[in-house]
This record gives sequence, C-alpha cells and structure tokens, in this order.
Amino acid sequence: MSPRPRHANARRWLPVLTLTAWTACCAPLAGCGDDTTGAQPPPDASLPDGGTDDVADPRRPPEDGQEPPQAGNAGAPADPPGSRVDAGPTDAHPDPDGGTADLAHPVSEFCGDGIRDPVTEECDDGTALEDPCSADCRVREAALLAPTTPPQASLERLRGHGPHNMASHGESSIAVVYVERTSSSAVHAQFLDGWGGRTADPVELSAGGSPTTEPNPVVAPLPGDRYAFAWTDAASGTPDILLQSAPAGAPPTSSPQLAHETSSGPQQDPDMLWVGDELIVTWSALLDVHYRRFDAQLRPLGPSQPLAATADIDSFPTLARFGDTWAAAFRVVSDGLQ
Repeated sequence: MSPRPRHANARRWLPVLTLTAWTACCAPLAGCGDDTTGAQPPPDASLPDGGTDDVADPRRPPEDGQEPPQAGNAGAPADPPGSRVDAGPTDAHPDPDGGTADLAHPVSEFCGDGIRDPVTEECDDGTALEDPCSADCRVREAALLAPTTPPQASLERLRGHGPHNMASHGESSIAVVYVERTSSSAVHAQFLDGWGGRTADPVELSAGGSPTTEPNPVVAPLPGDRYAFAWTDAASGTPDILLQSAPAGAPPTSSPQLAHETSSGPQQDPDMLWVGDELIVTWSALLDVHYRRFDAQLRPLGPSQPLAATADIDSFPTLARFGDTWAAAFRVVSDGLQ
C-alpha cells in the first residue's frame, strides 16, 4: 500500500508540528538532534512500543475520517498506566539506600529512633527506660524488669481544730489526740508521763471507722486514769460524732459508739468536758448546737438536748468549767456576720 499523499499545505504547518513535538518530548541532555526540518527526537524507551509521543496540534487540519482535535488534551490517545506521562507528583524523599521513601511510612535509620525496623529490630520505643524494650531493640522478658515501687502517699500528723487536743490526770499521765493522714484519715492518741516522755507507742482510736477529712478530735479525762475521745466520722455515710475511751498507755477495748441517738448528719465539730460525775459532749448539728451527758463508761444519761437553737447558724461549740458546772461558747452567723 502506498503512503497517503501529504496535505497540500504540509510545508506550512510542518515546522509548527515539529517544534511542538520537540518541546514536549525533548528533555535537557537527552541528546536530541538539531535538525528543524522535520527530524524526530530519539524514541522514548519508557513507552511500551518504543515509539514517540504523538502531540496533537490544534492548528493541524484533520485527516480524512478523523475528528478535529480539541483544546487541551482532549482527543489525544491515553498514556499507558504507570508511564512517564501520567506519573504525577508523589510524597517521597530519598532514603538511605538511594531510593525513595513514602513520608507517610517513615523508615528506621538506627536503633532507638522510635521507628521499628521489621527486619533488624524486635522493638523500638525511642529512649524510654524501664520497659520491655531493651537498648539494643530486643524484647526483654518480664521477669527481668526491675519491680516498680508504687509512690507512697505523704504522711501528715495534724492536731485538727478541736478546742481540746490534750488532757491530763494531774501529774500521772497526759493524753494528746491528733489526726494521722495519708490517703485517708485516722485518729490516734499519744500517752505521756508527767515529765512529757512517751509511755507507749501511739494508739489508733478510729479502727473500724472512717474519720472525715477534718475530724477535729478532742479528749477529756475520765476517772481511773482513763480518757474519753470524740471526733467526726463518716462511716455511716453522713458526718457523725463517735466516742471512744481507753486507759492511759493502752489501746481501746471496745468499738467506737455514736454520741447522738441516730445517724442523720451532719453532726460535726465536737468538744467534751468531765464535770463532777458526768461527761458533757457537745457538737454542731446542722444549723444548731446540741449536747448530751454520759457516765464514766460512756453510757448516755439522757437524750440529746439543744444547747443553741436560734434562727441563725450556730456551730463550733467549746466547753469550759464554770465553778461546779460548765459553760459553753459557740459561733453564730447572722446576716452574713459572725
């Protein structure tokens, strides 16, 4: 078959076509020729058939049976997938081996960089210490790890805000009550002799209870070198006043007991005083101040009584001897003033 005759105007559009194809296919240092009379650049080895890219010129007259080329790339033959023409920009950077690496998947460069190499490393967690990954990026056995000691809560010993934290039996003994606080509170007593020396280790008074954050414990002497103690406790779910007794230098022999008839708080901020042959215990009861009388064995001598029940807010009672009886003082909040 003889080739189709060229168009009569071929001499007029051929230089334009050659310049367009040269611009699209000739890269720097590609060794392209200098002939501008129609010579084609060297074949592109990246194309499947070893041919050259055919770049359509919109000014070229269509041949018989062909549609006119459209603007842009419309009408041009599609490049094979993966060819040089359809390969767009990628998020890649050179890797140590001279290739490219995807930024979304970083490559480990050394042990300890926090990126695990699946070929040479069993693990890599950066510079973390005391963990199952060793310094040479190997998984340790759990038994080889040093045991971690849990942090210890700080220990505080507080006297609280109770008005009477210390009591004595003349010159024979002294009792000091205080709060020992770590993650929770506990009420303790320290017994001393007449010279101020400790006669025994501190005694816990609130065992079996749950003192509040501010239990404000108080103490009073009882006959027979014994002592009575009171504090605010929340074992029942609401603040209550608990009573306890113990001989000097020894732990209690019974469980704490309620100072009031029912547990329906809030009852808090107690004080106590031994007067004559009875123990007076007082406390804040919601907006009022109550008191109750007990014998030396902490048996109640009657029901709770209101000591102050005004229209104002009454709280924080304090007891003191007054001749052969006793007197009380308390705080009153009225119209925002105390």
